[in-house]
Amino acid sequence: LSNADELIGQGKYPETIKLLKEAIDRFDKARQGGATAAYFAYLGALGADAGQFKDADQLLKSAENYSTKAEDEWDAVVSREQAALHLERGEYDAALKSAKRAYDCFGSSGDSFTYLRAAYCQSLAAEAQLGLGKTDQAETLARDALKVVPKKETEKSFIAPRILYAACRVETRRANFAEAEQLCLGGVAMAGNAGAGSRNVALGYLALAELYLQQGDLAKAAESGKKCLAQTEQTFGSQHQDAMQALEVLARVNMKQGNPEEAELHAKLAVEVAKALFGDS
Repeated sequence: LSNADELIGQGKYPETIKLLKEAIDRFDKARQGGATAAYFAYLGALGADAGQFKDADQLLKSAENYSTKAEDEWDAVVSREQAALHLERGEYDAALKSAKRAYDCFGSSGDSFTYLRAAYCQSLAAEAQLGLGKTDQAETLARDALKVVPKKETEKSFIAPRILYAACRVETRRANFAEAEQLCLGGVAMAGNAGAGSRNVALGYLALAELYLQQGDLAKAAESGKKCLAQTEQTFGSQHQDAMQALEVLARVNMKQGNPEEAELHAKLAVEVAKALFGDS
């Protein structure tokens, strides 16, 4: 799993998929259901990252079928990726429940490898709490998660930058803009050093765009939103949740700049992507 973490952090998605499929074949033949479940969960996470929610849902159901339902690290991976998928779809109650279950499973182990994964579960729970409007609870979770994030900018795992971005969103909601920016720029530096094609780069620009918009720095918000959009289209194409959110930020910036025609264009494009991803509802 550490190899998969590093490959995802570098944006090497085809290589990660190949690695995971080979692992699934090997562990399934060996009748090691827990490990097989974890690798299916990682494939589901890749599907969610790519905006392929139906595929992600099916893969996570396969992971659940293989899961031992025991309080162990394999089961934690399945619950964690279920939480991430729920978050992508805006299902905050379900995301919070899955993230808490994953954290409890990871908590039974005591090595640094596991501590970072447990912290990622806390950051997923923090984002779910933000979605539910519970900023104080989100802040507690995000700050706990930050305690184990490595300081080195060469960290290649996809996990560490996402913990930083979650904390950035929490501090943005609390209007602590300087701290939010510092957290986010740290994540972007990690992501860029790991691999320019990683989704973590686009996620960082998106978090910065949201931060600058709330802060009132419209020029920086527009610049970051456009960077997120370009990075996302290069990696995944235009039908992606990050592109949708970047377009929404750009529409809001346009309105604040007194350009309703451009705002309408960006908003309509965002709606089109949303319908393609989530359906008319």
